[in-house]
Amino acid sequence: MNTVRKMRSINTLWLCGLLAATVCLGGCQKFHKTNTQPLYQAGMWSDTIKQLKDLDVSESEVNELIKLHEAGLSDDACVKLMHIVRDRKEMFTSGDSVAGLLRAGVSEKSILELAQLNLIGTWALEVQGIRLSGYSDNVVLAIAHRRAQRLPTVSATSLVELKNTGVTEPQALELIARGLTDEQAGQMIASHQQKQKPTGFVRGSGRKSR
Repeated sequence: MNTVRKMRSINTLWLCGLLAATVCLGGCQKFHKTNTQPLYQAGMWSDTIKQLKDLDVSESEVNELIKLHEAGLSDDACVKLMHIVRDRKEMFTSGDSVAGLLRAGVSEKSILELAQLNLIGTWALEVQGIRLSGYSDNVVLAIAHRRAQRLPTVSATSLVELKNTGVTEPQALELIARGLTDEQAGQMIASHQQKQKPTGFVRGSGRKSR
């Protein structure tokens, strides 16, 4: 009987120890705090960092947010961007993409609109190409809304080539609204190039010596 009691006591102690270890580990994970000191060092306001803490930003997201801040995104826009990401129950991983958009001249308002349409990660390079070709955010957003609705639209490459043929921004916006596709853009570009080719023969004005 004594042996049985001892075994029961050992099992009870082992289970209690295991339970305590599990609770302790869970508590440590629950109360682990992300190091937000780098955000202070990057120049973010204390109120901004508090809002980001309330959104449970991770260590990796802190690094992504620093990229945005260094590229010029305001504190307010950083918080709004994180809210958009959290509404999708996702982690923010597009720091480089957003920084690239800012450097290409895309406004904060347009970046937030692109984020709402969930097009930053998948379409950032094309957006940069459109902006760097000389078209404004209006053209970017016109295409973005069609892409988000899965409507036919033109790619950045074709749009840039059209720009080189002399298509103005109002003309581009009208074409996009009518559902311009790459195939149609290609036809327009080919037609323009055909018109630019020289026609006829040029006669020489000099005489041959006898």
